[in-house]
Amino acid sequence: MKVIIEQDMEGCAGILDWSYSLHQSGQLPWATCVMTDEVNAAVEGALEAGASEVVVLEAHPFDRERLHPKAQVHSGTLFDAPRDAQALLFVGRHAMSGVVDGVLNHTGSDRSIHQVRANGRPVGELAIVAAWFGKWGTPTALVCGDEAACREARDFLGAVETVAVKKGFNCHEAISLSREEACRRIREGARRALGRLAEFKPFTISGKVRWEIDYRSAEVTDWICRLPNLQRIGAFTTRFDAEEYEAALRMYYAQGAMLYRYDAF
Repeated sequence: MKVIIEQDMEGCAGILDWSYSLHQSGQLPWATCVMTDEVNAAVEGALEAGASEVVVLEAHPFDRERLHPKAQVHSGTLFDAPRDAQALLFVGRHAMSGVVDGVLNHTGSDRSIHQVRANGRPVGELAIVAAWFGKWGTPTALVCGDEAACREARDFLGAVETVAVKKGFNCHEAISLSREEACRRIREGARRALGRLAEFKPFTISGKVRWEIDYRSAEVTDWICRLPNLQRIGAFTTRFDAEEYEAALRMYYAQGAMLYRYDAF
């Protein structure tokens, strides 16, 4: 059984600030260790449940010296990730932009993007990634993160296994489990999730896709509209109509390099 772990930082236990703020305060190495330990816990649980191969998608850089020796790291784009896995696990997942009790809630960019919609429904990074792997037949089995992210997971994915490691009050305030307790629950959650694998179905966004993004300023929209085939439908909003999900997703990621001028400072 091949398992993919999609890793992020903002949903990990005790982390209440953005990575650039953690870097400025000198706390980024600590946060990286927390994130790596949570990933290791998911790897351990997956292996205990019978996984023969575990591939971790690296969104934030790991502490490579601490990473589980049996974990394989994928440092490429989502489009190059394995398409033959039997299960997808999320670790460190945060809620989509605009969720009041979502710790560090955002979708793609906390500085530039206000909301992303697929066929009129607001989506976050959870649904965006789950739908990509669902397209290839891989179901999401486990979501670990703050309570808002776990709630979002159940809303999109149904009776998926979830592990909440902190409860948010707003973007930067929460009550959190200790690192040790969070890792214990994640390990057990991964084991339970893979034991229930037959219950889960791939999440998909099928057919034609209307992809709309609201940006935080008209200046960002001005800049992003330089991308081809992108329609501006308001001061802050763009629309892209795609025949299928991959084309829509590629347009979403294409903006990343262009947003750097707003997100990097």
